[in-house]
Amino acid sequence: MPAKAKSGTRLPGATGTSPDPTEVEPGGPRLGPVGRSSSSSHPEVPPPPLVDPEDGGPKGEIFALQSGAYLYQVDSVVQTAQLIAGFVLTDHRGECETQFIFNDIAMDHAGRLFAGGTLPFVYNLGAIYEVDPKTADVEPYMNLPFIPEGMTVTSEGWLAVVADGLWEIDLTSKHVVRTIIGPGRFRATGGLVELDGKLLFTIAPDGHATYDLRTGELATFESAFDLSYQGLVVSEGRASALLTDGGFVAINSSGPMGPATMLGHAWTGATARPE
Repeated sequence: MPAKAKSGTRLPGATGTSPDPTEVEPGGPRLGPVGRSSSSSHPEVPPPPLVDPEDGGPKGEIFALQSGAYLYQVDSVVQTAQLIAGFVLTDHRGECETQFIFNDIAMDHAGRLFAGGTLPFVYNLGAIYEVDPKTADVEPYMNLPFIPEGMTVTSEGWLAVVADGLWEIDLTSKHVVRTIIGPGRFRATGGLVELDGKLLFTIAPDGHATYDLRTGELATFESAFDLSYQGLVVSEGRASALLTDGGFVAINSSGPMGPATMLGHAWTGATARPE
């Protein structure tokens, strides 16, 4: 069994000062496992899909992480989940396959899918990879001077990344454009989503924070969100959360709206194409 991704743990190497993004080159990272647990490995056989692949194949527009290791597609209407594959990168010679564990995923307006975790063998730095949403194949994309806990592409098209701070990343130039909030104000624990003109993300121990994209105001709250809310997503105008206990629940900016539907599996991230 894979080591379970640890939510709410302090980021390795956090110093309380904002790193200089120019110190890390935007080139692709080295091969190796990535994610919240540096010693994690995949099970040899992936869990079975919840929807028969012969019955129409993957459905819906939401993509989700199962234990950080497998990519699923979720139908938010009928509330079912279909396994796509585990994350694998093959080296340029085609001789070595590397399996991955990621912290979160994000899809841009063009339908490109990205995943974030640790830079292999340098566990206080991070990396972003591009993922084929049809096969879950992984390609290195850019290195980061921090470890992403949550990611989302905003309505304006830039990638927001949260950890113990909040950053703006330009996916075209592969550079950290600005540090929006420096390290030390909060400790993010999982998902990140844009909702009602604000970035919403969960923070330790049991709460959430919002960053107003118009005014730049940061607000933190004690709320009904807890460490299980790691897969936050907006799809077709509805905000939802996929939980580490396998639940799927509608949310608003204050917390869950009603009981969760159980999809099974331990969800640790989610995304949909920005609206």
